[in-house]
Amino acid sequence: MLNLQPHLYLYSVQLFFILTLTACAGVKSWPEQTGQVLDEVTNHPVADVIVVARWKGSRNVAFVDSQTACYHVETTKTDKQGHFKFASRFDGLMQSQVFDKYISFTTYKSGYERSDKTYEREAQRNNIYYLKPFKGTRGERLDFLRKFPTGCGYDDRLGQKRLNLQAVMYDEAKDLMDRKPEPSQWEKKMFYGFKWDIAQVHVDPLWKLEPKERAKQIKQYIKEYFQ
Repeated sequence: MLNLQPHLYLYSVQLFFILTLTACAGVKSWPEQTGQVLDEVTNHPVADVIVVARWKGSRNVAFVDSQTACYHVETTKTDKQGHFKFASRFDGLMQSQVFDKYISFTTYKSGYERSDKTYEREAQRNNIYYLKPFKGTRGERLDFLRKFPTGCGYDDRLGQKRLNLQAVMYDEAKDLMDRKPEPSQWEKKMFYGFKWDIAQVHVDPLWKLEPKERAKQIKQYIKEYFQ
């Protein structure tokens, strides 16, 4: 049995608690997150909306500057009443170096876009997120889909959640391209770029390949899975 002198034992206990508190200082407990998605025009609930929750915060860089970091992401769908819910959770010790933490929510449904009404005080107070029908052209919708955020930065590019969301968005893009009239060259270029973005997540999400090899594998993936 380890036999420590009383003062050494007390010092060891104190050091243990100091290290434990230091490690847990940045660990945060998040309560259950809830909200509702409504149609801006009808004010009716919107079902089957994909809701993406991103846990973000600031992280020190080079001991001086700080940058925003996304360190956790979850997805869910709204029910028939437009309600969604994310369970309570704890941050891990790996996120203890992230400060000024907050959660941002992104909503996606085919044919819709977020309404500015979402940012009104009453909506934010009640966690209401408004969608409105997208009124743009096919090309504008393709551009919208390509720019729509699907990941959580470097830390989550391998996440299955991102791939699932991109798959749903691809179905919408493919449906748009199959409609009359024949897509323009610009629209075809946008659609190919969208497929390129998806293929890259599968082939080289962390950009570890050399540029030529990455491009070769991405083109091969598009040829095999999107033709």
